[in-house]
Amino acid sequence: MYGFNRLLWVFIVLQSIMSFGYGLSFGAIFMYINAAAPDRASLGTTHGLSQMMISLVRAIGPASANGLFSLSIEHEYLGGNLVYCVFFVMTCIGVVATNYLLPQKVWNQP
Repeated sequence: MYGFNRLLWVFIVLQSIMSFGYGLSFGAIFMYINAAAPDRASLGTTHGLSQMMISLVRAIGPASANGLFSLSIEHEYLGGNLVYCVFFVMTCIGVVATNYLLPQKVWNQP
């Protein structure tokens, strides 16, 4: 078929592998959220705040991504590819920030 070459199948396999890892990461995320709570009495508040922030990001993220995409295409910033450069920089900042913001130990060990 037209357009279905080996490179496409390589990308499909890579996307499937990364999607599997994304699903497994939720357990680790909730362990870090539990570790961020100052005591057991505030676990509910901590989880509520984290869910509120997740909902906020899931609402704002797609709208801002679509706006940036249409802006970069309409005004041809970086040949219409500004949106991808911004996403790449944001991803790099996020990866570096996780090394400094997340606690080194998830559980308090005696």
